[in-house]
Amino acid sequence: VDAPVLTEAGASGDENYIAVYGASLQRFSCPALITVNESILAYNCPSLAQVDLPFLEEVSASILLQSNPSLVSFRMPKLRVCPVIQLFGGALSQTSVNNILADLVLNNWGGVGQAITLQGGTNAAPSGQGILDKATLQGRGATVTTN
Repeated sequence: VDAPVLTEAGASGDENYIAVYGASLQRFSCPALITVNESILAYNCPSLAQVDLPFLEEVSASILLQSNPSLVSFRMPKLRVCPVIQLFGGALSQTSVNNILADLVLNNWGGVGQAITLQGGTNAAPSGQGILDKATLQGRGATVTTN
């Protein structure tokens, strides 16, 4: 699924979330998306391997990607506001996990009441700088759970 011109979800009384489902869905990309006024959801998409949200800055409630066993890449390098991020039950590589944590540190994400889960499935554990970035986020008050 590619939505190249979608910049906001939840504006003007529209649906406040983005939900993607489908057994054959392999990629979800919204290269212009900046704001979601509720949540991004993707559950039980066995073929979903890549999520690319390169300009996403704000999600008011949550990003919930659960039970997507082929998910190896998740990009959200500009995300600065999102209380809950759950990437549970995927196959994120060590590089992906480290990059997610580094991007969150760089964007000053993390505080009391915020949580990120990079656990379950075959998601890799962070290494090297990723371990330090995890500690930085926890030091800011965020809950960070990894394999």
